[in-house]
Amino acid sequence: MRPLPAPLLLRPHALPFRPNAMMAGSLVPIVMADDEWFVFATLSAFATAGLRLGATRLGRAFSGPICAMALAFAAVGAGVLPAASPRVLHAQALAVRLATPMLLLRADLREVWRSAGQMLPAFLLGTAGTVLGTLGAIALLRPSLGGAFAAGEGAKVAWALAAKNIGGGINFFAVAGALRLSASTMAVALAVDNVMALVYFPMCSWLGRDERDPAAATPSSSGAPLEAALLRGECAGSSAATEQSACLTVALAVVAVSRQLARGSGHDIPLATLITVLLATALPRVFGRLAATGDQMGTLVLYLFFASAGWTGGALSSSFVASGRVLLHFLIALYSVHLALVGAVGALMRRHPSFQRFFSVPVLLVASNANIGGPATASALAVGSNWPSLVTPALLVGNLGYALATPLCLLLYSKSL
Repeated sequence: MRPLPAPLLLRPHALPFRPNAMMAGSLVPIVMADDEWFVFATLSAFATAGLRLGATRLGRAFSGPICAMALAFAAVGAGVLPAASPRVLHAQALAVRLATPMLLLRADLREVWRSAGQMLPAFLLGTAGTVLGTLGAIALLRPSLGGAFAAGEGAKVAWALAAKNIGGGINFFAVAGALRLSASTMAVALAVDNVMALVYFPMCSWLGRDERDPAAATPSSSGAPLEAALLRGECAGSSAATEQSACLTVALAVVAVSRQLARGSGHDIPLATLITVLLATALPRVFGRLAATGDQMGTLVLYLFFASAGWTGGALSSSFVASGRVLLHFLIALYSVHLALVGAVGALMRRHPSFQRFFSVPVLLVASNANIGGPATASALAVGSNWPSLVTPALLVGNLGYALATPLCLLLYSKSL
Protein backbone atom coordinates (compact mmCIF):
# COMPACT_ATOMS: atom_id res chain seq x y z
CA MET A 1 0.00 0.00 0.00
CA ARG A 2 1.30 3.40 -0.89
CA PRO A 3 1.91 5.46 2.26
CA LEU A 4 -0.15 8.56 2.79
CA PRO A 5 1.70 11.83 2.14
CA ALA A 6 2.72 13.73 5.24
CA PRO A 7 0.52 16.77 5.87
CA LEU A 8 1.90 20.20 5.18
CA LEU A 9 2.22 20.80 8.89
CA LEU A 10 4.93 18.13 8.96
CA ARG A 11 6.63 19.31 5.75
CA PRO A 12 7.36 22.99 6.24
CA HIS A 13 9.47 23.30 3.10
CA ALA A 14 6.46 22.23 1.02
CA LEU A 15 4.26 25.05 2.27
CA PRO A 16 2.74 27.08 -0.59
CA PHE A 17 4.46 30.35 0.32
CA ARG A 18 6.77 32.54 -1.69
CA PRO A 19 9.18 33.73 0.99
CA ASN A 20 11.04 36.17 -1.25
CA ALA A 21 7.83 37.88 -2.34
CA MET A 22 6.35 37.93 1.13
CA MET A 23 9.55 39.39 2.61
CA ALA A 24 9.74 42.27 0.17
CA GLY A 25 9.95 45.59 1.97
CA SER A 26 11.18 44.07 5.23
CA LEU A 27 14.13 45.64 7.02
CA VAL A 28 15.52 42.14 7.63
CA PRO A 29 17.59 40.64 4.78
CA ILE A 30 15.77 37.82 2.97
CA VAL A 31 18.54 35.28 3.54
CA MET A 32 18.59 35.96 7.29
CA ALA A 33 14.81 35.94 7.66
CA ASP A 34 14.55 32.57 5.95
CA ASP A 35 17.05 31.00 8.36
CA GLU A 36 15.40 28.83 11.03
CA TRP A 37 17.88 29.90 13.71
CA PHE A 38 17.12 33.56 13.07
CA VAL A 39 13.40 32.80 13.37
CA PHE A 40 13.85 30.95 16.67
CA ALA A 41 16.13 33.68 18.03
CA THR A 42 13.60 36.35 17.11
CA LEU A 43 10.69 34.41 18.60
CA SER A 44 12.71 33.79 21.76
CA ALA A 45 13.42 37.52 22.06
CA PHE A 46 9.71 38.34 21.79
CA ALA A 47 8.85 35.56 24.26
CA THR A 48 11.38 36.90 26.78
CA ALA A 49 10.12 40.45 26.33
CA GLY A 50 6.54 39.25 26.83
CA LEU A 51 7.50 37.50 30.06
CA ARG A 52 9.26 40.60 31.37
CA LEU A 53 6.49 42.99 30.32
CA GLY A 54 3.99 40.70 32.00
CA ALA A 55 5.56 41.66 35.32
CA THR A 56 4.97 45.40 34.78
CA ARG A 57 1.83 47.31 35.69
CA LEU A 58 0.92 47.87 32.04
CA GLY A 59 1.80 44.32 31.07
CA ARG A 60 -0.40 42.83 33.79
CA ALA A 61 -3.36 44.64 32.26
CA PHE A 62 -2.88 42.70 29.02
CA SER A 63 -0.95 39.59 30.24
CA GLY A 64 2.45 38.32 29.18
CA PRO A 65 1.20 36.18 26.26
CA ILE A 66 -0.60 39.15 24.72
CA CYS A 67 2.52 41.30 25.12
CA ALA A 68 4.58 38.70 23.23
CA MET A 69 1.94 38.50 20.50
CA ALA A 70 1.57 42.27 20.23
CA LEU A 71 5.32 42.88 19.92
CA ALA A 72 5.65 40.43 17.03
CA PHE A 73 2.46 41.76 15.44
CA ALA A 74 3.78 45.33 15.62
CA ALA A 75 7.19 44.34 14.21
CA VAL A 76 5.57 42.79 11.14
CA GLY A 77 3.14 45.68 10.74
CA ALA A 78 5.97 48.21 10.90
CA GLY A 79 7.97 46.33 8.26
CA VAL A 80 10.81 45.41 10.62
CA LEU A 81 10.09 41.71 10.09
CA PRO A 82 8.80 40.02 6.94
CA ALA A 83 5.31 38.60 6.69
CA ALA A 84 4.77 34.99 7.71
CA SER A 85 7.17 32.51 6.15
CA PRO A 86 7.32 28.69 6.17
CA ARG A 87 9.93 28.92 8.91
CA VAL A 88 7.49 30.67 11.26
CA LEU A 89 4.80 28.04 10.74
CA HIS A 90 7.43 25.34 11.26
CA ALA A 91 8.42 26.97 14.55
CA GLN A 92 4.76 27.06 15.59
CA ALA A 93 4.37 23.35 14.87
CA LEU A 94 7.51 22.46 16.84
CA ALA A 95 6.43 24.59 19.80
CA VAL A 96 2.97 23.01 19.83
CA ARG A 97 4.32 19.47 19.67
CA LEU A 98 6.81 19.99 22.48
CA ALA A 99 4.50 22.02 24.72
CA THR A 100 1.57 19.58 24.46
CA PRO A 101 2.96 16.74 26.65
CA MET A 102 4.78 19.17 28.98
CA LEU A 103 1.60 21.06 29.82
CA LEU A 104 -0.48 17.91 30.24
CA LEU A 105 1.63 16.20 32.90
CA ARG A 106 -0.81 17.38 35.57
CA ALA A 107 -3.89 16.46 33.49
CA ASP A 108 -5.08 13.79 35.91
CA LEU A 109 -8.78 13.80 35.03
CA ARG A 110 -9.71 12.73 38.56
CA GLU A 111 -7.84 15.73 39.99
CA VAL A 112 -9.53 18.06 37.49
CA TRP A 113 -12.87 16.82 38.73
CA ARG A 114 -11.91 17.27 42.39
CA SER A 115 -9.96 20.55 42.33
CA ALA A 116 -11.44 22.48 39.41
CA GLY A 117 -15.06 22.01 40.46
CA GLN A 118 -15.43 25.74 41.12
CA MET A 119 -14.61 26.63 37.52
CA LEU A 120 -15.66 23.51 35.64
CA PRO A 121 -19.34 24.51 35.11
CA ALA A 122 -18.30 27.90 33.71
CA PHE A 123 -15.70 26.27 31.46
CA LEU A 124 -18.23 23.77 30.10
CA LEU A 125 -20.66 26.65 29.57
CA GLY A 126 -18.02 28.45 27.52
CA THR A 127 -17.38 25.24 25.57
CA ALA A 128 -21.09 25.01 24.75
CA GLY A 129 -21.03 28.67 23.69
CA THR A 130 -18.16 28.03 21.27
CA VAL A 131 -19.84 24.94 19.78
CA LEU A 132 -23.16 26.74 19.35
CA GLY A 133 -21.38 29.77 17.93
CA THR A 134 -19.55 27.56 15.42
CA LEU A 135 -22.73 25.78 14.31
CA GLY A 136 -24.57 29.09 13.96
CA ALA A 137 -21.71 30.77 12.10
CA ILE A 138 -21.36 27.82 9.68
CA ALA A 139 -25.09 27.88 8.97
CA LEU A 140 -25.04 31.66 8.45
CA LEU A 141 -21.87 31.82 6.35
CA ARG A 142 -21.94 28.48 4.52
CA PRO A 143 -22.07 30.04 1.02
CA SER A 144 -19.28 32.49 1.87
CA LEU A 145 -17.07 29.79 3.40
CA GLY A 146 -17.61 27.62 0.34
CA GLY A 147 -16.74 30.46 -2.04
CA ALA A 148 -13.68 31.75 -0.17
CA PHE A 149 -11.89 28.40 0.19
CA ALA A 150 -11.27 25.26 -1.81
CA ALA A 151 -13.77 22.42 -1.60
CA GLY A 152 -14.08 21.21 1.97
CA GLU A 153 -11.60 23.77 3.38
CA GLY A 154 -14.32 26.00 4.81
CA ALA A 155 -15.67 23.34 7.20
CA LYS A 156 -12.16 22.23 8.15
CA VAL A 157 -10.98 25.72 9.09
CA ALA A 158 -14.25 26.39 10.94
CA TRP A 159 -13.81 23.38 13.25
CA ALA A 160 -10.08 24.01 13.65
CA LEU A 161 -10.93 27.51 14.91
CA ALA A 162 -13.66 26.03 17.11
CA ALA A 163 -11.09 23.71 18.69
CA LYS A 164 -8.78 26.66 19.29
CA ASN A 165 -11.59 28.55 21.03
CA ILE A 166 -12.47 25.60 23.26
CA GLY A 167 -9.01 24.77 24.52
CA GLY A 168 -6.35 27.07 23.08
CA GLY A 169 -3.99 27.26 20.12
CA ILE A 170 -2.54 23.77 20.50
CA ASN A 171 -5.90 22.33 19.49
CA PHE A 172 -5.99 24.42 16.32
CA PHE A 173 -2.83 22.75 15.07
CA ALA A 174 -4.02 19.32 16.18
CA VAL A 175 -7.31 19.58 14.26
CA ALA A 176 -5.72 21.35 11.29
CA GLY A 177 -3.07 18.64 11.00
CA ALA A 178 -5.60 15.83 11.37
CA LEU A 179 -7.88 17.31 8.70
CA ARG A 180 -4.96 18.21 6.41
CA LEU A 181 -5.88 21.87 6.29
CA SER A 182 -3.75 23.70 3.72
CA ALA A 183 -0.94 25.90 5.01
CA SER A 184 -2.25 29.02 3.28
CA THR A 185 -5.66 28.62 4.96
CA MET A 186 -3.95 27.98 8.29
CA ALA A 187 -1.95 31.18 7.96
CA VAL A 188 -5.03 33.29 7.20
CA ALA A 189 -7.01 31.65 10.01
CA LEU A 190 -4.25 32.29 12.54
CA ALA A 191 -3.92 35.89 11.38
CA VAL A 192 -7.62 36.60 11.82
CA ASP A 193 -7.93 34.71 15.10
CA ASN A 194 -5.00 36.56 16.61
CA VAL A 195 -6.40 39.91 15.55
CA MET A 196 -9.57 38.94 17.41
CA ALA A 197 -7.51 37.79 20.40
CA LEU A 198 -5.81 41.19 20.61
CA VAL A 199 -9.28 42.64 21.22
CA TYR A 200 -10.75 39.87 23.35
CA PHE A 201 -8.05 39.44 26.04
CA PRO A 202 -7.71 43.12 26.96
CA MET A 203 -11.52 43.32 27.03
CA CYS A 204 -11.61 40.52 29.63
CA SER A 205 -9.06 42.37 31.76
CA TRP A 206 -11.15 45.55 31.52
CA LEU A 207 -14.40 43.76 32.42
CA GLY A 208 -12.81 42.30 35.53
CA ARG A 209 -10.97 45.45 36.64
CA ASP A 210 -13.15 46.10 39.71
CA GLU A 211 -13.83 42.51 40.71
CA ARG A 212 -12.38 40.93 43.85
CA ASP A 213 -11.02 37.44 44.21
CA PRO A 214 -14.05 35.15 44.76
CA ALA A 215 -12.23 33.55 47.72
CA ALA A 216 -11.24 36.98 49.07
CA ALA A 217 -7.70 35.65 49.47
CA THR A 218 -4.75 37.94 49.89
CA PRO A 219 -1.56 37.56 47.84
CA SER A 220 0.38 36.62 50.95
CA SER A 221 -1.94 33.76 51.79
CA SER A 222 -2.80 32.56 48.31
CA GLY A 223 0.10 30.17 47.93
CA ALA A 224 0.35 31.08 44.22
CA PRO A 225 2.06 28.21 42.46
CA LEU A 226 5.14 28.29 40.30
CA GLU A 227 3.04 28.79 37.18
CA ALA A 228 1.69 32.08 38.50
CA ALA A 229 5.17 33.41 39.20
CA LEU A 230 6.28 32.37 35.73
CA LEU A 231 3.37 34.14 34.09
CA ARG A 232 4.22 37.28 36.06
CA GLY A 233 7.70 37.10 34.61
CA GLU A 234 9.31 35.99 37.87
CA CYS A 235 10.77 32.69 36.73
CA ALA A 236 13.10 31.68 39.52
CA GLY A 237 14.48 28.54 37.91
CA SER A 238 13.68 26.47 40.98
CA SER A 239 13.29 23.14 39.19
CA ALA A 240 16.20 20.73 39.57
CA ALA A 241 18.18 19.88 36.46
CA THR A 242 17.23 16.21 36.80
CA GLU A 243 13.52 17.07 36.81
CA GLN A 244 13.96 19.31 33.79
CA SER A 245 15.83 16.56 31.99
CA ALA A 246 13.18 13.99 32.90
CA CYS A 247 10.40 16.31 31.76
CA LEU A 248 12.13 16.93 28.43
CA THR A 249 12.71 13.19 27.99
CA VAL A 250 9.05 12.37 28.63
CA ALA A 251 7.89 15.09 26.24
CA LEU A 252 10.24 13.98 23.45
CA ALA A 253 9.30 10.33 23.99
CA VAL A 254 5.58 11.11 23.78
CA VAL A 255 6.13 13.14 20.59
CA ALA A 256 8.23 10.34 19.07
CA VAL A 257 5.70 7.62 19.92
CA SER A 258 2.75 9.69 18.69
CA ARG A 259 4.56 10.44 15.42
CA GLN A 260 5.22 6.73 14.88
CA LEU A 261 1.62 5.77 15.67
CA ALA A 262 0.23 8.52 13.43
CA ARG A 263 2.38 7.36 10.49
CA GLY A 264 1.98 10.61 8.55
CA SER A 265 -1.80 10.83 9.05
CA GLY A 266 -1.56 14.19 10.82
CA HIS A 267 -3.07 12.81 14.04
CA ASP A 268 0.16 12.91 16.05
CA ILE A 269 -0.83 15.86 18.29
CA PRO A 270 -4.23 14.35 19.24
CA LEU A 271 -2.42 11.07 19.94
CA ALA A 272 0.20 12.89 22.06
CA THR A 273 -2.65 14.51 24.01
CA LEU A 274 -4.35 11.16 24.59
CA ILE A 275 -1.12 9.39 25.60
CA THR A 276 -0.14 12.09 28.10
CA VAL A 277 -3.61 12.33 29.66
CA LEU A 278 -3.74 8.55 30.07
CA LEU A 279 -0.30 8.50 31.67
CA ALA A 280 -1.09 11.42 33.98
CA THR A 281 -4.38 9.84 35.05
CA ALA A 282 -3.01 6.31 35.48
CA LEU A 283 0.24 7.31 37.23
CA PRO A 284 -0.46 10.63 38.95
CA ARG A 285 2.28 10.20 41.57
CA VAL A 286 4.96 9.58 38.95
CA PHE A 287 4.04 12.31 36.49
CA GLY A 288 2.66 14.66 39.13
CA ARG A 289 6.22 15.12 40.41
CA LEU A 290 7.18 16.53 37.02
CA ALA A 291 4.05 18.64 36.62
CA ALA A 292 5.45 21.91 38.02
CA THR A 293 8.58 21.56 35.89
CA GLY A 294 6.44 20.67 32.88
CA ASP A 295 4.28 23.76 33.42
CA GLN A 296 7.38 25.93 33.65
CA MET A 297 9.13 24.51 30.60
CA GLY A 298 5.91 24.12 28.63
CA THR A 299 4.88 27.71 29.28
CA LEU A 300 8.27 28.94 28.10
CA VAL A 301 7.84 26.95 24.89
CA LEU A 302 4.25 28.17 24.61
CA TYR A 303 5.49 31.76 24.72
CA LEU A 304 7.35 30.97 21.49
CA PHE A 305 3.97 29.96 20.10
CA PHE A 306 2.41 33.24 21.24
CA ALA A 307 5.20 35.20 19.57
CA SER A 308 4.86 33.20 16.35
CA ALA A 309 1.10 33.74 16.44
CA GLY A 310 1.66 37.50 16.61
CA TRP A 311 4.13 37.25 13.71
CA THR A 312 1.56 35.36 11.66
CA GLY A 313 -1.21 37.74 12.70
CA GLY A 314 0.76 40.70 11.35
CA ALA A 315 0.83 39.20 7.88
CA LEU A 316 -2.22 41.06 6.56
CA SER A 317 -1.62 40.24 2.90
CA SER A 318 -3.90 40.03 -0.09
CA SER A 319 -4.87 36.50 0.94
CA PHE A 320 -6.16 37.96 4.20
CA VAL A 321 -8.29 40.46 2.31
CA ALA A 322 -9.69 37.76 0.03
CA SER A 323 -10.58 35.05 2.55
CA GLY A 324 -9.80 36.65 5.90
CA ARG A 325 -12.91 38.79 5.76
CA VAL A 326 -15.08 35.68 5.75
CA LEU A 327 -13.20 34.22 8.72
CA LEU A 328 -13.42 37.55 10.52
CA HIS A 329 -17.21 37.44 10.16
CA PHE A 330 -17.15 33.80 11.27
CA LEU A 331 -15.16 34.59 14.42
CA ILE A 332 -17.26 37.63 15.24
CA ALA A 333 -20.32 35.37 15.18
CA LEU A 334 -18.54 32.66 17.21
CA TYR A 335 -17.26 35.09 19.85
CA SER A 336 -20.62 36.85 20.06
CA VAL A 337 -22.52 33.63 20.77
CA HIS A 338 -19.83 32.45 23.19
CA LEU A 339 -19.85 35.69 25.19
CA ALA A 340 -23.63 36.06 25.04
CA LEU A 341 -24.23 32.56 26.39
CA VAL A 342 -21.57 32.88 29.10
CA GLY A 343 -22.85 36.31 30.15
CA ALA A 344 -26.57 35.54 30.03
CA VAL A 345 -26.49 32.12 31.69
CA GLY A 346 -23.90 33.33 34.20
CA ALA A 347 -26.09 36.27 35.20
CA LEU A 348 -29.13 34.02 35.49
CA MET A 349 -27.34 31.43 37.63
CA ARG A 350 -25.88 34.07 39.96
CA ARG A 351 -29.40 34.84 41.15
CA HIS A 352 -29.43 31.52 43.00
CA PRO A 353 -27.24 31.61 46.13
CA SER A 354 -26.16 27.99 45.74
CA PHE A 355 -24.69 28.71 42.28
CA GLN A 356 -23.11 32.10 42.87
CA ARG A 357 -19.59 30.84 43.44
CA PHE A 358 -19.69 28.83 40.21
CA PHE A 359 -20.72 31.77 38.03
CA SER A 360 -19.18 34.88 39.57
CA VAL A 361 -17.77 37.40 37.09
CA PRO A 362 -14.10 36.50 37.78
CA VAL A 363 -14.81 32.77 37.40
CA LEU A 364 -16.68 33.33 34.13
CA LEU A 365 -13.95 35.56 32.70
CA VAL A 366 -11.11 33.18 33.62
CA ALA A 367 -13.05 30.15 32.36
CA SER A 368 -13.79 31.93 29.08
CA ASN A 369 -10.10 32.80 28.82
CA ALA A 370 -9.26 29.12 29.30
CA ASN A 371 -11.55 28.34 26.37
CA ILE A 372 -10.23 31.02 24.03
CA GLY A 373 -6.54 31.03 24.94
CA GLY A 374 -5.78 27.97 27.05
CA PRO A 375 -4.29 27.71 30.56
CA ALA A 376 -1.48 30.25 30.02
CA THR A 377 -3.72 33.22 29.20
CA ALA A 378 -6.33 32.15 31.77
CA SER A 379 -3.72 31.97 34.52
CA ALA A 380 -2.22 35.25 33.36
CA LEU A 381 -5.62 36.93 33.71
CA ALA A 382 -6.08 35.49 37.21
CA VAL A 383 -2.63 36.65 38.28
CA GLY A 384 -2.89 40.09 36.65
CA SER A 385 -6.35 40.70 38.14
CA ASN A 386 -5.22 39.61 41.64
CA TRP A 387 -7.49 36.57 41.77
CA PRO A 388 -4.97 34.08 43.22
CA SER A 389 -7.58 31.49 44.16
CA LEU A 390 -8.41 31.05 40.45
CA VAL A 391 -4.87 30.37 39.19
CA THR A 392 -4.80 26.62 39.82
CA PRO A 393 -8.40 26.00 38.63
CA ALA A 394 -7.54 27.96 35.47
CA LEU A 395 -4.59 25.67 34.81
CA LEU A 396 -6.66 22.54 35.44
CA VAL A 397 -9.61 23.46 33.22
CA GLY A 398 -7.16 24.76 30.61
CA ASN A 399 -5.51 21.35 30.56
CA LEU A 400 -8.95 19.80 30.28
CA GLY A 401 -9.48 22.01 27.24
CA TYR A 402 -6.28 20.66 25.71
CA ALA A 403 -7.60 17.14 26.21
CA LEU A 404 -11.24 17.80 25.23
CA ALA A 405 -11.27 20.20 22.29
CA THR A 406 -9.45 18.18 19.63
CA PRO A 407 -11.47 14.92 19.81
CA LEU A 408 -14.72 16.87 20.26
CA CYS A 409 -14.20 19.04 17.17
CA LEU A 410 -12.96 16.15 15.05
CA LEU A 411 -16.12 14.26 16.02
CA LEU A 412 -18.37 17.24 15.25
CA TYR A 413 -16.63 17.77 11.92
CA SER A 414 -17.19 14.14 10.94
CA LYS A 415 -20.88 14.42 11.91
CA SER A 416 -21.27 17.56 9.78
CA LEU A 417 -20.17 15.83 6.56
